[in-house]
Amino acid sequence: MKYVARNAGALAVALSLTALLSSTVTASADDPVRLVVGTSTLNVAYPIVTLPQSLGYWSDEGIDVEVLTSGGTLQAVQLLVGGGADFVEGNVSAFLQGISQNQLPLRVLAAHGNTDWRFVVPKGSDITDAKSLAGKRLGMVSLSSGGMPLLKSYLTGQGVDPESVEVVPVGFGAAPVEAFRRGEVDALLYWGSAVAGFANAGLTFDSFAPKEWQAYPDYSLATTNAFAAERPEVAVKLARGMMKASLFARTNPDCAVELFWRDHPDAKSQGPDEATSKAWDLNLLAAQTETYTSAIGLYDEEHAGGVTSENWEKMQDYLQANGLIADKIPEPDFLVQIPDFISQINDFDKAAVIAQAKECKL
Repeated sequence: MKYVARNAGALAVALSLTALLSSTVTASADDPVRLVVGTSTLNVAYPIVTLPQSLGYWSDEGIDVEVLTSGGTLQAVQLLVGGGADFVEGNVSAFLQGISQNQLPLRVLAAHGNTDWRFVVPKGSDITDAKSLAGKRLGMVSLSSGGMPLLKSYLTGQGVDPESVEVVPVGFGAAPVEAFRRGEVDALLYWGSAVAGFANAGLTFDSFAPKEWQAYPDYSLATTNAFAAERPEVAVKLARGMMKASLFARTNPDCAVELFWRDHPDAKSQGPDEATSKAWDLNLLAAQTETYTSAIGLYDEEHAGGVTSENWEKMQDYLQANGLIADKIPEPDFLVQIPDFISQINDFDKAAVIAQAKECKL
């Protein structure tokens, strides 16, 4: 693929700065943990990393979590393996690619979403598949986004030379919307909640995605093999807090939005009035909770966050067929080997979390 830098110097500075931005939990816990998320902006669509702070789920577990942002999954992984973070939440295809191609010491802990990335094209556009993307300019959040390997595998699998598609980093928020409106790009490729944001901004568009993407795990939690071996209990505590937050958000999205607004007022959607802002943020959250719910189908309700061997096999088949991994990776070489990990992170009083969500104490 061709990579086109828009204001490359400014972009590099911005990404460096966002990697350093953080939201710190002040708690009585004495076990500090750094979690880096593969995004430059934390909005209401990231409840599994914001609600545990608002509701005290992590502090109840005895961990003090600092949440960092980055320009994308690849940058988040670099921060993790460089010792700048303990955990990363990002696109699992990038994790597997890093393990296969660069022997990165990553271990996947839990899958929180399935692949909900979609191509966004003008209403009535003749861009409807991989072949019609050839020769076009495609806007993406950044060149380090976890969507990059997904795009390459899709194009290659459909017989399209990735070099025939010009990838333009257009950022997040209003920037991709304006680039699309001005015709600076012919299409966009973004995840579900971002696409919901485009609709909130008044963009009219068609969208499409390969059907098989829905069967693949996507946004997932990972750590290094060394951290998982040395501090397995911390991995369980962090992931369990995230599972509680997912259940809370799915049970009462309205309350999840209110909590986000209370604790992150500067990050709420800025509509012309309060009702519109609320509707926009509910749309963003709905797109995210939909993928949380879909991801449960990768295993079952009692093993939320888990993925069956069959589904991992399908994903690796797809990545290998399209040249993103040379050989299939044995599960012990990419999945965390903490005994009963998925059972442990689901070991909490679900009825209590549901009741808490319904009561919605602000």
